[in-house]
Amino acid sequence: MVTDFSSFEQDTLDLISKAHGAAVRSGLPHIDSCALLSAICASPAFDVKAHLGAVGVDGARFCRTCESLLSGGDSVHHGRTPELADELGRIFAFAQKIAAKCQRRVQAVDVFCALGVMPCKAKSIFEEFGIGPQKLDELFEAVHAAQVASDSEASAVDYLRQLDALIGLSSVKEEIRKLADMVKFNAARRKNGLSAAQLTDNFVFTGNPGTGKTTVARIIAGIYRQFGVLKKGHLVEVDRSRLVAGYVGQSALQTDAVITSALDGLLFIDEAYALAQGGASDYGAEVASVLVKRMEDERDRLVVIAAGYADEMQKFIGMNPGFSSRFTKYIDFPDYTGEELTQIFKSMALAEDYDCSQEALEAVRLKMDDVASWGGRVSGNARNVRNLLKTVKERMAARVLAGGSVTREKLRRIEWEDV
Repeated sequence: MVTDFSSFEQDTLDLISKAHGAAVRSGLPHIDSCALLSAICASPAFDVKAHLGAVGVDGARFCRTCESLLSGGDSVHHGRTPELADELGRIFAFAQKIAAKCQRRVQAVDVFCALGVMPCKAKSIFEEFGIGPQKLDELFEAVHAAQVASDSEASAVDYLRQLDALIGLSSVKEEIRKLADMVKFNAARRKNGLSAAQLTDNFVFTGNPGTGKTTVARIIAGIYRQFGVLKKGHLVEVDRSRLVAGYVGQSALQTDAVITSALDGLLFIDEAYALAQGGASDYGAEVASVLVKRMEDERDRLVVIAAGYADEMQKFIGMNPGFSSRFTKYIDFPDYTGEELTQIFKSMALAEDYDCSQEALEAVRLKMDDVASWGGRVSGNARNVRNLLKTVKERMAARVLAGGSVTREKLRRIEWEDV
């Protein structure tokens, strides 16, 4: 079993490193669950004592018991796990499920909870302290409640800052700000005991590829989660291939499962017009029927954004009579200008710790003016910029390595000839 650690929080990665050190110092050939548990107790990322105290457990004694395991001073015997990817992998997989319930990525607290409920070698410690599944439930629900309580207006502003940081898209930004204002307004009304409108809007995003539709969808999901409109605020992104199956009846089941996975979050259907391309006899119509029903049944738990080219999206809306009344907001994403594409190139380069000479930026601008003149369907907008940056880095690598001494400045500086 291979565990992918790439999406974990940094404190969890640090935790693994500390657990490895603890295991090595104790002469263990592999990290076992006890070493990991001990590392959690010593980790500043997660105050075990405080959280255990909240559920009626002597946190100090618990930590001492865990620490003694590695020194061999505890009467509770624990064997060694033969493979890191075996027990530890299963623990992290379970921790991911806990994190999903708490609506965040994996953190140390999730690993801690997983150690208590998984059939692993550390479980007897939890049993000794009476920490069963119910107490662990209380524990991570308390942690989640604290997280929600600490979410302030400032973190909501962060989503709008993300929006403001996007290059171009002035008309799109204006629409999202209006949306954010209504969400905050209704949240304030609910807080003051007044009636407030329920979640009813679903969106059609029109525009060419690479104009930021998915990025804006994530920002909307974040705003909705922040103010309690959506409990999770996660984004499930699909296209026709994820919804349409090869046999009668299968598409309905497949679509239903995808929608269920998106509940309390946002379902983003990219190139949604493809569902209408097969005509009335196509399985896309089956998908549309399920989608219309679930959008109505789950209107307080689900936001749907259908995205695609402007003309083709009219065909999508027309494929089912229920779509026109359920997709109530239309936002058009304009193509980027050459100047905006140049700014995007510079921003992407800076994000990867590259710097551009003025001559290089002028060369990029000439290329981007040309690209913008092709029209968005051909140019790919920001996608074309990403491809250009990839090519530039390849040419830069060849130039720098062939130029003798390699300095930090040379490794960062994109020059005219690279473009």
